[in-house]
Amino acid sequence: MPGHERDFSGAPPTPVIGLVVAGTLFLLIEGILEIAILDLGASYGLSIPASTWAIPGFTILLVAVLFVFVWVYWDRPSWGLGAIFIVLGVVSFIVGAGFLVGGILVIIGGALACFADWVLVLVSGRMSRVPTTGPSTPEGPSTVEPVSRFASSLPVIVYRRCPSCGELNRRELTVCEACGKPTGP
Repeated sequence: MPGHERDFSGAPPTPVIGLVVAGTLFLLIEGILEIAILDLGASYGLSIPASTWAIPGFTILLVAVLFVFVWVYWDRPSWGLGAIFIVLGVVSFIVGAGFLVGGILVIIGGALACFADWVLVLVSGRMSRVPTTGPSTPEGPSTVEPVSRFASSLPVIVYRRCPSCGELNRRELTVCEACGKPTGP
């Protein structure tokens, strides 16, 4: 549908999304299994009160709510959504928590979302205060670009092991710094 296309050019999925989706799938499987068990019991003539059907209904409703919040988290990761994941994970224990594994995964995903947001704020604040060697402005020395631009401009150093002594050497060195023997081509 026009206007509802997802933009996949942004940040890649995080472990938060994987943990919460996996936990939510456990909840969904448990809800479907509860419905199947109740239906099987009813087909054998057991009298099942109507209120008992609320348990799998609540489980499926919880799954739908979790998937909506995962969708929102994909677009705008935040600490608040992590807290919502934690609360919904705790609430899932009322209906079985997806064989206990699902509820635990949702809670861990929520905690990780809170932690990731806290780290990003902490790192962003520190990186924005680091002076650079660039020109100074009247307000003071210029500062580093935002974290993502700063991190992407850092050089990647590749090491390789010396075949003789096993010491790690930078790739551009042809002689081992520890034993003095050639490291290879």
